[in-house]
Amino acid sequence: MSEENLEQEMATEAASETTTEHSERYPDATRLSRLFAQILDGIILMFVSTPLMFIFNFGADLDVELWLESGVIPVDQVLSFTAVGIFIYLLVNGYHLWYFGQTLGKKMMKIAIVDRNDKVPAFAKIIGLRYVPFQLVGAIPGLALISIVDILMIFRSDRRCLHDMLAGTRVINVSRAQDSSDSQQI
Repeated sequence: MSEENLEQEMATEAASETTTEHSERYPDATRLSRLFAQILDGIILMFVSTPLMFIFNFGADLDVELWLESGVIPVDQVLSFTAVGIFIYLLVNGYHLWYFGQTLGKKMMKIAIVDRNDKVPAFAKIIGLRYVPFQLVGAIPGLALISIVDILMIFRSDRRCLHDMLAGTRVINVSRAQDSSDSQQI
């Protein structure tokens, strides 16, 4: 065996050992735990946003019947609702996303978003690549199909959705995490 082949084989073994250690230390979150976290986040946001919408009378001028009759959906109104939704999402989940890579639903399910090094990704990456683009695209009629594709990608073997691949992240189970005192390491 040549020296070059030996080096390649050693590098492959080292990579497989790292992968094994990596997955034993922080296993990927189950599909079910991710689903429940998403449902919990939806419920939490509903309980926070509904009273705020009434208090600030947001959306009172919407005429859904007119939309249906005319067949024209005012994209500006849809995007303004989406922007308010993103703001409320950040209000509710911003702190935990920044420091722990978790929404409240993820925290309850003991799962977290990490990058390739098992560190909490930059807040801008979580919001700017994982969340906002998919909320904006999903709000535009005709493009919402992308959101469905994103969700269905969880059934791939690595359990990563389109938003995970775009942001270079994965969701892990942190219930067995040994040292959670460092805010940048789960």
